Amino acid sequence: MKKQADEADKVETKMGYVGLSQFTVKVYQRDKPDQAINLVLQRHNLVSWQLAEIRLPQ
Repeated sequence: MKKQADEADKVETKMGYVGLSQFTVKVYQRDKPDQAINLVLQRHNLVSWQLAEIRLPQ
């Protein structure tokens, strides 16, 4: 159980809006910020969101 807690401490998450209809979530390990996974959500109607893209590191 402690190993999972240690691994979780190494993960960083950043979230934010890109305009009114798009929201991004960036997840990466603190020691490898260039290896981030970006999730892009698009707004549909006023209250509904849909995963539109998964951007993987190259």
